[in-house]
Amino acid sequence: MSEENNPFSGFRVNNNGFGFEFRSNGSIDPNDILAEMFGMGGGRSRRTGNDVNINVQLSFLEAVNGCKKEIRYEYVSRQDKKSVRQVKNVKVDIPAGVDNGMTIRVPEQGEDGPNGKPNGDLYVSIVVQSDSYFRREGLNIYVDIPITLSQALLGGTVEVLTLDGLVDMKVPAYSQPDSRLVMKGKGVKDPNNARSRGNLIVNLKLKMPTTLSDKQQQLIKEFEEEEKKQKGSVNSRPFSLEQAWKRLKDFLGPLTNDKEKQTN
Repeated sequence: MSEENNPFSGFRVNNNGFGFEFRSNGSIDPNDILAEMFGMGGGRSRRTGNDVNINVQLSFLEAVNGCKKEIRYEYVSRQDKKSVRQVKNVKVDIPAGVDNGMTIRVPEQGEDGPNGKPNGDLYVSIVVQSDSYFRREGLNIYVDIPITLSQALLGGTVEVLTLDGLVDMKVPAYSQPDSRLVMKGKGVKDPNNARSRGNLIVNLKLKMPTTLSDKQQQLIKEFEEEEKKQKGSVNSRPFSLEQAWKRLKDFLGPLTNDKEKQTN
């Protein structure tokens, strides 16, 4: 093949094995080749302006509800062979439901393109602050709600703060500590599907009293007496310390016997 018909005639490996030597025959611009392969080359050949990556910090509520953010950044461009500092302000719509590590692409809001060519893109990386009340896992939200002993035994109503406001939630009678109640559709909106939404999971935290009045003590003692009569109100197997100790000795073998000798 003749050199002028060879599409790779513009390349020659240097003697040291690294880099390229360009020998243009007029049909290939080395800067264009670099721009295509590596995003390099002179401003004359660059296809677009440079992309810009920015971290944006959001509060928990901004992230789950969506918000607008004005982003300001600086960069240096080349104009008439001089370096010129540029400042750009961009208003970005943050969709509801974004989370840590997500990136939003804003087309053509990066650095200006050279010689009237298209601008680069702006990439906004999301950083979400934690919240003292809400805890998020995926599209689900978790909250801890304290309940009293009487609410756990008899049932009742508690106020729960959701992403949509305060809601009265019924606590069923005989609720156990750390029980979970689910409010469907009260979680985070899916940023990729506005019709999809997670759940709100309520963890019931039993709050025991630190003091009791004389009347409360008397009522608890009466409750205890009734409990003893029923025998089945608390479903638990009697615990035998002797049997547990024997199982542990059988499992550990000689080690426990040696320790017993040392203590005797």
